[in-house]
Amino acid sequence: MSNFSKVHEFLMHEQNLHARIADYYRELQAQASNEQVKMLLQLLAKHEDTLSTSLLDYIERASPKVLETFIQFERENNVEYLFNSEFEQGQISCDDVEVIAQRIDQYFSDLYQDMFEAIECDMVQTLFENLRQHMEQEKKRLSTDINSMKDM
Repeated sequence: MSNFSKVHEFLMHEQNLHARIADYYRELQAQASNEQVKMLLQLLAKHEDTLSTSLLDYIERASPKVLETFIQFERENNVEYLFNSEFEQGQISCDDVEVIAQRIDQYFSDLYQDMFEAIECDMVQTLFENLRQHMEQEKKRLSTDINSMKDM
């Protein structure tokens, strides 16, 4: 491993990725023709906006010592596969959206778990464990919201 960055830089990178994913969902929503798919994509965009804001909150509340800590972690530089789709964007189905959302959620879940395991500093490790737990809570909330939407 040869990539070093401060915790703050790493978190800002991930916060920007959540914001980019929210925009991606909004783009798909604008192109979708099915109303249920549009509502699902709107819900997912809101979910990503929430996660983006949460990361900013973590950055704001974290101690400067934690944020300025250098970490060595081989971050995946190419995340474009998260945005790959095998469907015509205007013809996206709820199943297609679910595949995309699961791929994205799994990426972040794995990332924070890997960070927790790779970091040796207890304070930084705790931060990433808290982030992973927060992601899991948000996934549960999203799942509840999606199930409620399906009942409509």
